Amino acid sequence: LKIDGEYQRGLVWTERQKQLFIDTILREYPTPALYFHEKTVTWGDKVSQTLFIVDGQQRINAVSQFVNNGFELPDFSDTETMRMPNFIREKECAWSKSRFSDLSDELKDKILKTSPLIISLTTNDENEVRDLFIRLQGGSELKPQEVRDSWPGHFTDFVLTTGGKSGVHKFMGHSFFQNCVKSSSEAQRRQLVAQCFMLFQSMRTNHKYVDIKSRNIDAFYHENVNFEKTSEIATQFIKCFDFLYQQFQRFPTQPRLAGHYVIHLLLFVDGVNRGDFVKGWEGQLVDKFLEFDQNVKKASEYKGDTTDPELLNYYLHYAQYARTASDSASSIAKRNGFFFDKMSDLLSLKSKDPKRTFSQPQKEQIFYRDRYRCQKCWSRGISHMVNWSDAEFHHVLPYADGGSIIVLNGALMEKNCHRTLKDEEVKDFADWWKNRGNHDA
Repeated sequence: LKIDGEYQRGLVWTERQKQLFIDTILREYPTPALYFHEKTVTWGDKVSQTLFIVDGQQRINAVSQFVNNGFELPDFSDTETMRMPNFIREKECAWSKSRFSDLSDELKDKILKTSPLIISLTTNDENEVRDLFIRLQGGSELKPQEVRDSWPGHFTDFVLTTGGKSGVHKFMGHSFFQNCVKSSSEAQRRQLVAQCFMLFQSMRTNHKYVDIKSRNIDAFYHENVNFEKTSEIATQFIKCFDFLYQQFQRFPTQPRLAGHYVIHLLLFVDGVNRGDFVKGWEGQLVDKFLEFDQNVKKASEYKGDTTDPELLNYYLHYAQYARTASDSASSIAKRNGFFFDKMSDLLSLKSKDPKRTFSQPQKEQIFYRDRYRCQKCWSRGISHMVNWSDAEFHHVLPYADGGSIIVLNGALMEKNCHRTLKDEEVKDFADWWKNRGNHDA
């Protein structure tokens, strides 16, 4: 078998890609056809026939290397390295951590006797071969979300049903994502659904923000093959978007929302619903959101170069984090804390709690911002990690002394540390808090 270096690329598969291809063969999954160019050359009375690989170079090389003990297969049950879906991890895999020489005769035969479809082009016209090569390579590469759309499991179905996919009746898509979301493709909408759910689930179960980058979405899909579409958390997720669509559809020209706004509106609505707030804000939500959006747009135009303290805050605490690393947990947390506080002010949200304690979303914001460390201990140079069940939230400037019920005036403390805080220590802590500069723990 020969390679025509004039148009063929070199060997580019990583070891992981080779390992997965061998695993594909051993699981008896079908593999794509191999294309060859059968070229005949005659010199006098001698005839020479040579096979050139047109398509399949990487696969052929992977098999060749493996049967010559060129690499070892990984542990396919290793969740950290391979990130295989649950239904594969749970199956016994006799070839994990094996080289070809380690395999049983039966498994060796699976590789050596596999018969892929072979398509051979017999022509001496090089242009015809090049044309075939171009056609084979000319398909559009699948986007990451399009790959996820083919992943097995109910979470895939949940995302397709919510985000929508043209031409498939059962995947009509939720009205909010069809009518209120700004995106350049359906795949982007479906990716946004997955990102929203990742954050929604993490905040409800762990009270933590998470990265929603491409590799994190992949891992989430792999870990949630057994996802239940009728679970309580899935139902509440859809209810939040039912409510949002109900509010936005009342506007004659429904605004198309950027992904970061979809995320923060979801977390805001869910946070208020889980908090103890007086009703009556619902009908004003879209009006106040559009006011927030106008301030973000103005702040973005100035890019921080403004003497208006309000616009500067919008830039420093929201706009700049929507432009760079917008899918990192830290950026999402900073934007969401600002969004929740500003929207709460704009809507004049009122707590039913006469003690004026922090709301559930504010507690979650403080918990994440302070990196799960007790701030009383941290002020003394001690790193003391706090579980959510043991967390309390200290008013740096007491409410009785005019302290606001805002995230910036809250500090995470372990409950025993908080309850033993003496009066004279409250002032010392407030001085430390004021002078520490960066309020990230």
